[in-house]
Amino acid sequence: MDDQTLDAYAQVVLEVGIGLEAGQRLAIQGYDGGLALEAAPFVHRIVERAYDLGARDVRIFWEDAGERAIRLRRQPEAELGEHPAWVGEAFNEHARAGDPILIVDAVS
Repeated sequence: MDDQTLDAYAQVVLEVGIGLEAGQRLAIQGYDGGLALEAAPFVHRIVERAYDLGARDVRIFWEDAGERAIRLRRQPEAELGEHPAWVGEAFNEHARAGDPILIVDAVS
């Protein structure tokens, strides 16, 4: 996808989709917690555009799909349902402050 198209999509996502306002923080994650590395060019455009629109902070929560597959195969079964508390708290903090969380679902 060319740069102009990525910029246009990023603008629509931020201005129309989530209505990002100046001074807000933005958290970005994948649909199921992970975000494909192939989505990086698009996500980077979103980050740039968010700062252009006045975001005060933008954070991406990446999760490598390869690492995740290894973890699902090798992690003890009893631990598979565990989720670090800090992840949930980060998103709860955003929600309490009224800051948007953008979920990007990207497949290669």
